[in-house]
Amino acid sequence: MSLNFPIYTSIALPLPINTPFTYLIPSEYINSAEIGRRALVPFGKRVLTGFIIDIKDDPGDVPPAKLKSIIDVIDDEPVFDSHMLELATWVADYYLSSVGEVLKTAMPHGTMIKSRVRVHAIESAEETAVPLSQHQKEVLETICKKNTACGGHRHWLLGKKPGP
Repeated sequence: MSLNFPIYTSIALPLPINTPFTYLIPSEYINSAEIGRRALVPFGKRVLTGFIIDIKDDPGDVPPAKLKSIIDVIDDEPVFDSHMLELATWVADYYLSSVGEVLKTAMPHGTMIKSRVRVHAIESAEETAVPLSQHQKEVLETICKKNTACGGHRHWLLGKKPGP
């Protein structure tokens, strides 16, 4: 394939959706994006690990202006060869699954990167504290129990008076 810009990739995501998603390959990843490697891609408000299953110079039916770019190519070499991708396609078809779900299942546990929401308690001035809902108080209480970041501010953050 010629390296005319832009270059697009089909990414199989580990979701119950049987069609791959098209992403733009930024110029810094042109040399590392390869079929069989994993890539981090934006998907809604999340970041998911997907599998590069095709590289092409045509985005297909998707308007190029609507395409998002891959964030990173996370493997130094392909984790799946063409035979494994072909097998994953057959398994997905036979078991009415998606190729992304099959490939995710074939990966060792803990190797799939996905976004997570992390919440941390911070110190702030008492006058900037806002009233918390009961659920927010429970979340903050859990954070404070597992983390000393709340320090002496724990009680006023939760709207409680310091006790013995």
